Amino acid sequence: MNFVLDFFVDKDTHPFDIGEMRLLFASTLYFYEKLQSHKSPTWRIAREFVYDNGVTGVHFTLRYNKPEKFDLTVGKYTFSGLCLEMDLPKASFFGYEAMRVVATVMKSLNLLAACSSHMPDVPEPPQRYSYDKLVTLWQRANEQEVAEELAKRDNLYYADRNKLLYWWRYTSELRKLQTSMQKMEIEVPEIKLCYFKKSGQAVTVCDWPGTVRTVLPVVDYVLVERRSRGNPRSQSRGGSKISTRIPATRKMELGMVRFKDIMWVLKGFSRRVEDPLPYILYSRTYAPSTMRQKLQELKLINPTRFEPLTPDDVIDVKPGAPRET
Repeated sequence: MNFVLDFFVDKDTHPFDIGEMRLLFASTLYFYEKLQSHKSPTWRIAREFVYDNGVTGVHFTLRYNKPEKFDLTVGKYTFSGLCLEMDLPKASFFGYEAMRVVATVMKSLNLLAACSSHMPDVPEPPQRYSYDKLVTLWQRANEQEVAEELAKRDNLYYADRNKLLYWWRYTSELRKLQTSMQKMEIEVPEIKLCYFKKSGQAVTVCDWPGTVRTVLPVVDYVLVERRSRGNPRSQSRGGSKISTRIPATRKMELGMVRFKDIMWVLKGFSRRVEDPLPYILYSRTYAPSTMRQKLQELKLINPTRFEPLTPDDVIDVKPGAPRET
């Protein structure tokens, strides 16, 4: 199922101008234009304006064809030839980001919208929806689709809504945060979405290699790099009973650690920052011995138990769950 919005204009006062729309999209990030053929007679050759945010993974399509091909009028409003199509189901941040763009388009081009996702045979009167109302419409359609899609697909993974919203906000701010920390030589890792086989759910993960100075976002697991403990061995001299202790060969090892365990390691050596969003800042130029010792005590989880996911693979609504307002 797709979430569909049909856009209308007041036929007496405001004719739709595709040139004006092109100028708007030219100044908006992540849009590109293409021609696309379709099976439907009215959409056989359509012009598509595709929003594709490669940072957050949010994507949707605004499709346009000449309005005279449709001859669709509702009251004093006529169909502009423009409609929105968005695949469902998705995580909530898809709706928050997409509807923010749609609200801007509607206001800039003086458009009204009718949501045909719910009543395809009985068009509702076009309205000047606010951003909040657009999000509500999208959420309603998205939640209706979750149960059906989960029954058909085995590659959709659930995660808590607040967790995914944090991932979205952090990912959106990542480049700015990296730039601000660059002069201080503080690493700012990305947050990755992963499937944790043990829990059967989507989790968030970030890297912390070699206890370097870093920003640690609030995640489920942290990938750490540490030196193995190693075991010293003895070597005899010329058959005598005198032996020499040879230092152990210490190799680097990688493993996942729970975020709360990393907070135990960093206690007293880090501080929490709230702006532009919560994260932990570790800014020491060296790792204190007590911290290194704590890190050695942690049990590492094999990274192969985590599989990478894309934003299209996750949802934050459970089937039958009441909608959050």
